[in-house]
Amino acid sequence: MNVKVNLERMWINQPSTLQSLHEHHGMNVLACKIAEDLCIIYPVKGDVISMEVPCLCLSKGWIDDE
Repeated sequence: MNVKVNLERMWINQPSTLQSLHEHHGMNVLACKIAEDLCIIYPVKGDVISMEVPCLCLSKGWIDDE
């Protein structure tokens, strides 16, 4: 079986406290689209190994760590 995986540098963009992933806002991740509107993400730091999130919660690129 030949499976192609495209990982992209992205970050979780959920600034509002009303948004479901607000607690992870600003987290840099590697993301792979697995469905039309669903991505699996792999955070580059922290205790989380992976999560399935809506693609609309992500923005391209990484933000600077401060």
